[in-house]
Amino acid sequence: MISEFQDMSPDTEILYETGEDANGSLTASDSIRVLNTRILAGAGPDILILDGLPTEAYIEKGILTDLNPVLGVEKEELLSSVLDAYTTEGKIYMLPARFCIPMFLTSGQKKSMYSSLKALVEYSEAEGGIMPPDYPCSDYLEILYYNYPPEFISEDKIVDKEKLAEFLELVKRFCESENALKTVPPGIFPYMTGRSESFSFARGDADFAFVNMTGGYALQTYPHALELRSGELVSNEGIFFPNTLLGINSNSKQQELAASFFRFAFSYEIQKRHVGASGYQIHTRVLDEFAQLDLSNGILGGSKDNLKLRYANREENEQMIQFVKEGVHTPFTVDESIWEIIREEALGYLLGDKELEDSVDAIVNRTQLYLYE
Repeated sequence: MISEFQDMSPDTEILYETGEDANGSLTASDSIRVLNTRILAGAGPDILILDGLPTEAYIEKGILTDLNPVLGVEKEELLSSVLDAYTTEGKIYMLPARFCIPMFLTSGQKKSMYSSLKALVEYSEAEGGIMPPDYPCSDYLEILYYNYPPEFISEDKIVDKEKLAEFLELVKRFCESENALKTVPPGIFPYMTGRSESFSFARGDADFAFVNMTGGYALQTYPHALELRSGELVSNEGIFFPNTLLGINSNSKQQELAASFFRFAFSYEIQKRHVGASGYQIHTRVLDEFAQLDLSNGILGGSKDNLKLRYANREENEQMIQFVKEGVHTPFTVDESIWEIIREEALGYLLGDKELEDSVDAIVNRTQLYLYE
């Protein structure tokens, strides 16, 4: 996208920066601190990619430009549910170029059995495991954090120690009941990239699974697998994960050029590009094209047995895109600094190397320090 825009604007030098250093020693908090210093000094980027950044603080401090005038009439071609989700007092300060949808792969269970993390853990314990094999503890921590986000930070930025401890205890119980692996096995795709569970589910190796739907082709063989198990694909309360969340720096000295790039990013020509595992586009014409897909002539065979699964037909793709357009409404944006703290400090407890109290204290102290900055 950047390269194409550069070709259109040969007289303009476009510099793409990340918050990483050469040796990878910077933490997420370090990178964000450096970025914030530049922004407040008036030397920040013109366009901000806000994935993982403290977006609410940026809105409160007036760092982001209202995008309504930028989008103009092109706004009418974008998904209204996503636009509504990012509208604050009539203004839109950021928009995701794409988004993923967390869903549950079920085999006929009542929704009450997975409606909360506590209910899910108790269900798993009662059945002696319900998930597909080969998940490490680190994956379960991420999956459960994203699907059952613990509300352990109050509006006045105080960390609730008890809520955090409860969440970690439940995650550990789930890891134990599912016999989670201690290390990440080679060749296994993580949850966020859209790991496929069709075959383990269709075979009956699992009764439940978390699925991150990562774009127009993500339905793949799930409908056939669900048909074999009399199950269904269920939304997680309309949550979606934004990807490539773009905003314009209100202090940019090149507002018009930044606006041109923003409109370019959400144009049909760019939105229609297929990028694997990046998510669903927010351009309605692109989504309508995905709804017309009929891939049912494609057959995928399992390596362990003679099981064969067909890909989704047109009716199934239409139903999925209809849900994409109407069923999502709540963005879940992870603050990378906080997630980094949890990931680093919680894993020792989950693997049995640290006591719960030690992990909780470390997370609380580091998070509280970050929130006070």
